[in-house]
Amino acid sequence: MLHISYGWTWPALFAPTHFQKIVTRRSWKDSHAKKFKKGMVVKAIDKDFRAGGKEIGKVKILEAPYKQPLSEMTIKDYFHEGFAFMNLHSELVPKSMKIGVDIAGFNQWKKSGESMYVVHYEILELIERPFKLKEVEDAICLGCCQRQEELTTDLFPRNWMAVDYTHNVGVCSGCKEYLPRLEGLYGEEGMFLEGRLTTQL
Repeated sequence: MLHISYGWTWPALFAPTHFQKIVTRRSWKDSHAKKFKKGMVVKAIDKDFRAGGKEIGKVKILEAPYKQPLSEMTIKDYFHEGFAFMNLHSELVPKSMKIGVDIAGFNQWKKSGESMYVVHYEILELIERPFKLKEVEDAICLGCCQRQEELTTDLFPRNWMAVDYTHNVGVCSGCKEYLPRLEGLYGEEGMFLEGRLTTQL
């Protein structure tokens, strides 16, 4: 069975659904990328087997991997690549990680000029989470992807228009166009069936 080695961001596979890593970008050779087919089930491993890696679950490939310039990544990719989760839980970021997990680090990665294979997948199963998740009294803005501390210390300080510290998401005063997206996460058709959204207009 083929496998994907997640390396630095493997803990984000265990994140809550709205922060979960559901896409990965790989510097694969074309011949290796062609081995991964839509619908194929592959092993998820925390790091390369040659470096002592172990299986942490299984994922299903949702579409054939395709090559894309990193410059085309979007705000959604910041969340879907697991960066937002790793930013909130910096204790899980390995010292060897060469990319910053804040939005500045993500944007620097975007500007690297590289093109990588994009792999979209569905998580089928995971082992029991091998780490304890700390409670965080913080949130990340769905628009600018900045944490609370970054909002207040920025050159142009902002505050929360709406924030949910239970799910660690919010919308700051500079990103009000994202309010409908945040509000859409609640209710019967939303992702959050429970939780409290505090509005601070």
